[in-house]
Amino acid sequence: MPSRPCAARARGARRRALWRQGDLFVSIRHNSTVMLRRPSTNRVLWLREGPWSPRHDVDIVDDHTIAASNNNVFDKGSGARVSGSNNIICYDFATDQTRAPFSALFETEEIKTMSEGLFALLPDGGVMVEKENFGRLLIADRDDNVKSRFIHRAENGEVYRPGWSRVITP
Repeated sequence: MPSRPCAARARGARRRALWRQGDLFVSIRHNSTVMLRRPSTNRVLWLREGPWSPRHDVDIVDDHTIAASNNNVFDKGSGARVSGSNNIICYDFATDQTRAPFSALFETEEIKTMSEGLFALLPDGGVMVEKENFGRLLIADRDDNVKSRFIHRAENGEVYRPGWSRVITP
């Protein structure tokens, strides 16, 4: 397993990044779409609907990979529900492949937020996950071992939403 779970390069993969400084990844949650837009030319360079549903929190992992939060929320007419658990989907532009490196962690920890929530891939290959709808933060190593848990709960038992937590590394 690579030191960074989303960062793996196939043999002979393209080495030049599709994006450059000033470009924007735009996340369109309700269409489950991510697009790469170049404002200087007013062009959409890349667009993909799914496999994230609905998706948000797009992070650039390296020069050819992005990662997006996938709530796995579907509504088949009887109200929205999480199918299984949330996860992080990494998309590699060089290979046109996706992978979900922390799926076992998300399933075991029952990370099932209907909306919001976020993640941060950590320099050591681990992940910080915010289960925003339930006031919960979780930090795990690259092998899905939970290293820290936090629930934002008041003395009266009320759980408060953390509101887009960040990891600050030295």
